[in-house]
Amino acid sequence: ANPGDFYFDYHRWGPGYPETIQYNSSYSRVEYRNNTWSTRVAPLDEKWYWNEFDENGFGPWAGILEPKKPRKNRCHRFGKQSPIDVRENWAECLEHHQIRTRRGDFSIYGNEIQAQILPNKLRLLFERRPCSDFDMLECSEPDPPHADFPNNWGGYTDVIHVDFKLPSEHLLYGERFDGEMQIFHIHPTRRRTPTIVSLMRASKFGYNPILQQIIDEFQYKFNTHASQCRATHGGRNLREYTTKTEWNITTAAHLHNNNTAHHYRRRRLQPAVFSPHHKLLVPSIHFFGYEGSLTEPPCSEFVSWFITDTPMQLSFQQLEQLKRIQFNHVDANCQKTSVHYRESNARPIQDSFGRPVWKCTPNDFVADQFPFDGY
Repeated sequence: ANPGDFYFDYHRWGPGYPETIQYNSSYSRVEYRNNTWSTRVAPLDEKWYWNEFDENGFGPWAGILEPKKPRKNRCHRFGKQSPIDVRENWAECLEHHQIRTRRGDFSIYGNEIQAQILPNKLRLLFERRPCSDFDMLECSEPDPPHADFPNNWGGYTDVIHVDFKLPSEHLLYGERFDGEMQIFHIHPTRRRTPTIVSLMRASKFGYNPILQQIIDEFQYKFNTHASQCRATHGGRNLREYTTKTEWNITTAAHLHNNNTAHHYRRRRLQPAVFSPHHKLLVPSIHFFGYEGSLTEPPCSEFVSWFITDTPMQLSFQQLEQLKRIQFNHVDANCQKTSVHYRESNARPIQDSFGRPVWKCTPNDFVADQFPFDGY
């Protein structure tokens, strides 16, 4: 799902570092040095995730993003890159209703959602529907979560994946949060990826039961890889990264057996419909909006960002569990996979000078009388 580790180098000589930053009340101006991301070339094979959506892509969304030139490297550009320090400026909110979401019928415990521990993020990958026309019966199943974005986007747009970045990539009026959840959707007519961002703030009493369902899936993947490492390579590179707590779920001797692992997975909580738009994950219907880019090479500029104005709550323990999974992961071959720099997978903030950044508040629209998801 991703190219080699070098592609996401997060050291100061990877995405670059800010040499000068200028602020006023509504924008930031940033100049970078040592931005070697601008030299990264997207792989041609299917290892690069976004190949699915270019002109030679595959599946129901093949070619959707080709007009945006997803393979062209834009990491050096100013004024259209992400993330930014989000500050409302002169732009007007044109949205006339909330983002209307539908759950679909996927279970967090089923095969429709894959938990992936990638070098620079944690990802939930959602199965695609067989074709892109929502009105056709043959396109209705499988049915991933989807959303209707306001301001004339026109129709529903499927969730394709959900990423977790630690700490947050976006800042909100200069504040960096403990993490952020990015819900990527694919829109077939605008040929963009409208993306909802829920910033994450940890606190002593912030335990989030819906988020814990997600964390459990990543923990299961983490433990499975650690068990395979121990079973086949004697645990090389593993001892310094695992704790007694992480091994309490089951033993390495059992987990390395595929049949036992399958049985263990199926005897957990009964499947339930899962939505990344749940109000405990996305706690507000109001948001900041701006047009930007991917936050990793090649920094393609096809992302429409919707950053909620209220952060998701989680506990300190949940935050630490997410950090251990992301930063301490070893694969089945006992290779460390994380490319973090000082426990950060966040691209430095980018220039927002002159870019429209708007904020939608209760003065612009109120909650629908009958929530679409029932949440």
